[in-house]
Amino acid sequence: MSGVLKKGQQRGIVDQSINTEDSAMLILTIIEGSLGLTKVYRDKEIYHSCGRELKRYLDTLKSGK
Repeated sequence: MSGVLKKGQQRGIVDQSINTEDSAMLILTIIEGSLGLTKVYRDKEIYHSCGRELKRYLDTLKSGK
């Protein structure tokens, strides 16, 4: 995941100021956590809600170029 973010930085898609290792860990944690919570509570809305917030986070990683 961090490799993908680094490639995005090289291409000017991802903001240069982000820490790709930390961001990758956060992204994976959000995905894993949302899957776990969805399974425990048997509520797909949890997954969709986390997905929306993850998209919002990913939008903040975009380069301002």
